[in-house]
Amino acid sequence: MRQQPRMRGVAVLLAAAMVVACGQQKDSGGGSEASSLASQESRAVTTSPTYIRTGATLTLLTNGKVLLAGGTTNGAPPDFRHCELYTPGASSPWSATGPLVTARHDHAATRLQNGKVLVSGGITADGDSRKAELYDPTTGTWAPTGSLNVARARHTQTLLPNGKVLVVGGDNPTTTRGLASAELYDPATDQWTLAAAPSFAYSGHTATLLKQGTVLVLGNRPQHELYNPSTNTWSLTANSPGTVATGHTATLLSQTPEGIVLVVGPAWTGDVASQAVWRYTPTTNSWDSVSSASSSWWPQLSRGHQAVELNNGTVLVLGGADPTQGTPRSEVRLYSPWSNLWTYAPALALARRDSQVVLVGSSPDQMLITGGWGRDSNEAWVRQQTELYSTGCVPQTCATRGAQCGSISDWCGGVLECGTCSSGTTCGSNNTCESSCVPPLDTCDNQCGCVVDACGELVDCGACESPCPAGQVRCCGVCMIGEECDSTACAMAPQLVAPSPASCF
Repeated sequence: MRQQPRMRGVAVLLAAAMVVACGQQKDSGGGSEASSLASQESRAVTTSPTYIRTGATLTLLTNGKVLLAGGTTNGAPPDFRHCELYTPGASSPWSATGPLVTARHDHAATRLQNGKVLVSGGITADGDSRKAELYDPTTGTWAPTGSLNVARARHTQTLLPNGKVLVVGGDNPTTTRGLASAELYDPATDQWTLAAAPSFAYSGHTATLLKQGTVLVLGNRPQHELYNPSTNTWSLTANSPGTVATGHTATLLSQTPEGIVLVVGPAWTGDVASQAVWRYTPTTNSWDSVSSASSSWWPQLSRGHQAVELNNGTVLVLGGADPTQGTPRSEVRLYSPWSNLWTYAPALALARRDSQVVLVGSSPDQMLITGGWGRDSNEAWVRQQTELYSTGCVPQTCATRGAQCGSISDWCGGVLECGTCSSGTTCGSNNTCESSCVPPLDTCDNQCGCVVDACGELVDCGACESPCPAGQVRCCGVCMIGEECDSTACAMAPQLVAPSPASCF
């Protein structure tokens, strides 16, 4: 992993956190969506879709729009198939699109390499949780595709490098028990085939595609597995420090060379929950714990939160709920892989758990957060409105920081790699390229006045004892006319650049 560049980087990160904290503002949601996107406000309740829903999916399309599909909502008909599109920056950002073929909630959705969106399983009105369908953004319509081999809800879908989609586990919709099964969807044939079965049943789990092309599946136990698409086989990983409980998140730190996975969630010892923050390193098949003593902004104990990797490689952990009391949280924390520290981030406008989140903007990074459960003033559970969230921090670049080389902070928790210096120069303490030439000690031998040393630097060799006659200059200790000095100067001696004994600086 890249190391934090000197103690100066710690101060920079803390300063950036304070800038974010001081920049927090509230917004009533009265402004236009476009102005909200352009601002650096940390949070703003914004226009919600026609139906505020839970159990839906939120998928970023290749055209930058966001597809909200399915779910459940208050007052909706039993056959609720309604879908909407969110257009970032539009004055009226939400618009209806084609309805699902089959009403469903607690399903899974994945954007395929061809830009279409695959939806499968979930709880359906007709009781058939094997049905799958495809959304075509070019036509705004859905069409049925091959059915799952096993009915399932609350399962995971993972897009593999070969374009296929891996489905793992989930609940049997009838028994609500976890499933020890997996299958693959092939967009080329529109068909599902059973994959090799995992060793454990999975429910409330996560599936994370690693840099190595394998898929890490974490369940409600300390034992975990890797799926290898090239061999269609499963293998056990090293055990985690404790049980990775339901309601955790597993986020690939894509800018770390090893492809480390950050795991955040509750860990249980009997009936007592504690907050666990662990990191899994695939290259060494090892786990390590992030100590709460390393940061004063350690995230509060929660489940049902969301974790989003930002464009600079840092991770935001948003919302969630207390695992014992169920109280929804508005807390947000920022994790930097480079410092292995947590810092403050402005709170959500609305406390919520089990929401849907997608990154929709950059500079600053901005997230669209929909649905999820919160509580009203009477402590009754309610589905939460949509908000746009941003820390308000705009990452700097090497150019804006005036850096030419080395690693520096981007002022938002990330690290900038500013390159290496050319031959003959080294990266100095201010991250600029400096000459690596060592000037000779005899530069001023037989010299006076201002000279250039062998490294091209000006050197003051002191005042000359006696001035040369008019029209002559001192060269290699001898008075000569300027032209003679240029042509006959000592080969190993510095060249005189000025006849004046004045300071060179």
